[in-house]
Amino acid sequence: MNKAGEEIINNYYKGLMLISDEEEIIDSIPSTKFENLFFILNGIIDRLIKAKEALYELLEEATVPEDKEEIEKEIALIDKKIKYCTKRLEEGKEIVEVEEKAEQAVHKEIIFATSKMGNVCVEEDIKDIPQEYFERIIECFQDIENNVGNNNTAKKRKFTNNAKLAKTLEAKRFKIRVLYKNLTPDTAYVFIVRIKKSDNQSKETDEIYYRYMNVDDEYEMLREEMKDEEKKKMIIEKNRKVKERILKRLSTSGAKQYG
Repeated sequence: MNKAGEEIINNYYKGLMLISDEEEIIDSIPSTKFENLFFILNGIIDRLIKAKEALYELLEEATVPEDKEEIEKEIALIDKKIKYCTKRLEEGKEIVEVEEKAEQAVHKEIIFATSKMGNVCVEEDIKDIPQEYFERIIECFQDIENNVGNNNTAKKRKFTNNAKLAKTLEAKRFKIRVLYKNLTPDTAYVFIVRIKKSDNQSKETDEIYYRYMNVDDEYEMLREEMKDEEKKKMIIEKNRKVKERILKRLSTSGAKQYG
């Protein structure tokens, strides 16, 4: 990692050393979406451990009870910071594991994102897409469900236009783009359907990022809920019904039905 990476680590470390409130500590640790997460977190933890070791040296030299008590409090606070950094590190590793297993999945269930207003995002997107592209949307859904990689007609790629959209995947058919994230190895969270335009790439990326952030709370909530197998079954069943409704809408153009 270059000098800039070291500077990022130092800035996070210095910031953490200035706070003691538990919620502030958690909020100040890099999120799992952060680029180079493992390097950054390991660097922060390494610096926290060194600070803790220095405090233990001071503790051995301290003779006044009040000084010892104060140093012990500082050590306990650093332990708490190390604990939360380590927890975030484990969360990051869990996400990587999901991504790796998702690549090998034979079949995936689609989970459709909903806006903060409670609307299914894909249903809203379809309203602005001409009917002649509906069949391409259906094909993208099929590609996601069958975990199709790249071939002569289908394309799947990581969306790399913006570092903030890390872990986002894109299913492509002609001009149609369907963006999604893996929730679990066998579920895909579809959050936007769009037509590829070439006139304003920057505006398109901004729109995608806005949607991404709009549904991020729901994504994180579902990711936690799906750790419970019963809740996962209920979420999948609910979204199968949503898919039926969407397919019915898409099929009004004469597009082939499936599922």
